[in-house]
Amino acid sequence: VEWVRDVVDARRDEELERTKDDADTIRFEAEKLVTELGKFKAKARDAEESAAANEKLAQDAAAEIEKRRMSADAAEESMFKELERRKAVADESKREVKKLKQDVRALHETIATLETAEREAVERFAAAAANETKIAKALRDANEAAEAR
Repeated sequence: VEWVRDVVDARRDEELERTKDDADTIRFEAEKLVTELGKFKAKARDAEESAAANEKLAQDAAAEIEKRRMSADAAEESMFKELERRKAVADESKREVKKLKQDVRALHETIATLETAEREAVERFAAAAANETKIAKALRDANEAAEAR
């Protein structure tokens, strides 16, 4: 009877250790995902702010170009060249805004993927914890049955 109890105890200890290791691994993965999610959210915020600022700059530059263009007939050739340079800057800013908006969309998709992975990790952790509880109960029942014999 004693050796049966020792075998049952050893198996219970092994199962508990594996379950704890699994739970620790899942917990570690979930923490990594949460950290990475925070980084991506910060990048998305930064990209959105930068896109808004660049879009405002582009709008301001385009408005300034349009205002000056109305009186371009009386302006000197150097003024015209400066306006064209500013237009090129405005166009480049618009391209950057478009690219930043695409980057923001990509970051939002990545965030959604990470949030899904985080939910799955939490579900795996919950399943591991439930499994640990079931194993512990089964081992207690086995011990009680062994002691009853």
